Amino acid sequence: IRVKPGEKLRIILENDLGEGPGYEGCDMKNSNLGFFLNPDTICALNHTNLHVHGLHVSGQGHGDNILRHVGPGQKKIYDIELPANHMGGTHWYHPHFHHATAAQAGGGAHGALIVDDPKNSLPKYVEDMPEKLLFLSLVNVAKAMRLEAWSLGTLSKGDVAEQVMWRNPAYPEWKWNPVMGTLQEHGSALSEGLGLDPHLVVNGMYKPQVNMEEGRWYRWRMVFAAVEQRVEIHQVEDHPNQANCQFQLLAKDGIYL
Repeated sequence: IRVKPGEKLRIILENDLGEGPGYEGCDMKNSNLGFFLNPDTICALNHTNLHVHGLHVSGQGHGDNILRHVGPGQKKIYDIELPANHMGGTHWYHPHFHHATAAQAGGGAHGALIVDDPKNSLPKYVEDMPEKLLFLSLVNVAKAMRLEAWSLGTLSKGDVAEQVMWRNPAYPEWKWNPVMGTLQEHGSALSEGLGLDPHLVVNGMYKPQVNMEEGRWYRWRMVFAAVEQRVEIHQVEDHPNQANCQFQLLAKDGIYL
């Protein structure tokens, strides 16, 4: 999505997901523990809304209101007005329905939202750079499976089939890493080849190729979406045709440096 300062962005959000429990599926009595220790707080995965992450706009009414509810089969309109003095920059949009955000946004429901720079607002050499959009999505299959299973059962209802499901051997087990002092959500699933490896996709593609011309600066608009994970960008030094590229950070979170 691209928009200019001073414009109104109208988005029609239609929820085509099937019927599913809402907040009545949550058990919040131990919500202070967080979902790692109390998965009962994960619920309402078929209910959603929209958030324009990074824009300086109204969060009221039909604007960037993260408290709006778009239930299964519903359709709602978002009217988001950008002020005329809004800075240009790289942002993103994703669902923000509480207790379902991680599963939805981390599962791939997201995209880039670019606020175009007003003409002559940037140095000429930046304005003339060819632009490449790289939306990096870390698809963590094991986490997505676990969040889905958690959303359908609670610890207080251990006989619920879906709650038993995530304890099934087909699902990865938690394993404690004594070196890092953390829980490894994949357990031994990776070494056992269960097909649950996390994958990084770029603009929805796996290992795409981007062609660039030597000796020329490019503007890379990069967005990264994941659930509690990170990605590092670096050159592959041992590649036989490795180019010697330079990187400079132009902006971060929509703010020029």
